[in-house]
Amino acid sequence: MNDYIIHLLSMPRNHIPRIQDFVEETVSMYSTDDFRTHYRLIRTTVEIILRIIAPRLTAVHEGGKEEITPEKQLHLFIWYLANQESMRETGNLFGVSLSTVHKTVIKVTSTLKKVFLNVIQWLDQAAQNTTVQSFQLASGFPGIIGVLDWTHIRLSSPIGGDSDYINRKGYPSIQ
Repeated sequence: MNDYIIHLLSMPRNHIPRIQDFVEETVSMYSTDDFRTHYRLIRTTVEIILRIIAPRLTAVHEGGKEEITPEKQLHLFIWYLANQESMRETGNLFGVSLSTVHKTVIKVTSTLKKVFLNVIQWLDQAAQNTTVQSFQLASGFPGIIGVLDWTHIRLSSPIGGDSDYINRKGYPSIQ
């Protein structure tokens, strides 16, 4: 049994062809509109976030495969969230394995949570009341304390005119 394990461990790994330098060569060439279409953010927002979290995403290389850069980690994370691609498809695009995508999504999520914990906060009660009143006056919707741009709420079965409610991802929703 030990000989078999030693044999397996000594076998060379199969080379898996991967896309190289997607962020560095392709994304860097995106127009402003293309970048926003793919990332659902403007380029300067991504650059600001990167400047803030890059030190926390940089790891000391301890052997094995090279660590992916903080820039590539953030781009991979945002791409995965902004598109309907699987982790496997995202990995293929960014030239990394499925497990690296998974680890990167967890690592960047955790980093963003730590860094921005005090930035994103609920309004206090007085500010909530003011916002509710202002939003109701402007829109006619009662009890709203905030909205997210580009957010789609899935509809289970739209009433008539179904095609009017199909979003860019191919399912019925309201925005």
